[in-house]
Order: sequence, then C-alpha cells, then structure tokens
Amino acid sequence: MSPNVGACMKYPIFYEYSKVPAFLSKFAPIKIYAISFGWWVWCRGPANTRVRNHERIHYLQQRELGFALQWVLYLAFWLVLTIWYCDGARGYRCSPFEREAYDNDIDPHYLDDRKPFAWIRYILDPSREP
Repeated sequence: MSPNVGACMKYPIFYEYSKVPAFLSKFAPIKIYAISFGWWVWCRGPANTRVRNHERIHYLQQRELGFALQWVLYLAFWLVLTIWYCDGARGYRCSPFEREAYDNDIDPHYLDDRKPFAWIRYILDPSREP
C-alpha cells in the first residue's frame, strides 16, 4: 500500500472483539465499547450498524482536523466540560464530537449527506445538550 492510500480511505478498518476498549475503560469515565483512532476502530464485541456509523462519524471528524488536532480538541472539550459539569461522563457526552455522533449514528443516510465540520454546529447550539 502506498503512503497516500491511507490518507484517502473513505472509512476506517474495524477490529471486533478487541481488548483495547476494555483496557482504555480503566482510565476513562465511561465504559468504552468502541474507539476510533486514525484509520482503525477497536470494538469490544460486534460492530453493528449503529456502532459503525458512530465510529465512522468520528473518523470523518479526525480526517477533517488532521487526526492529531481532533484528539487535542477532543481532550480540551472533555476537560472543560468535565470541569463545567463536575462529571467526566457528562463532559464526554456533551463534547461536540460525541453529540454529532450520537445524534446521527442511527441515520443510515447521514454519512452520505454529512457536511464537513458538521460538529461545529454543536458548539454553537448549547441548548441541544444531550
């Protein structure tokens, strides 16, 4: 595979029945079922349609922001929201990245219709808190 092929992958590679989410859950405020990082997604069990859509939304967010910047922003939003709500799980759920993914992971057409940087509207509309 040439170095440029990964940069244009439409969707990530899924690894089901992975121990990665269980390990990371030891350090997280939530029980992680699946996690998207770069071109890969690790799932505790089977990746059903909803999980796949949710993690594909995160993959597109990461691609838009150059992977590393998305994780920096993700962590920054989580820290600020965790302090704001005094609750790590709520800080996670209120992140604009998670709000976009949770709001749209059940829509089978969302990935086809999604506009770039769609997660930004969740910053600008705090009234739509989950």
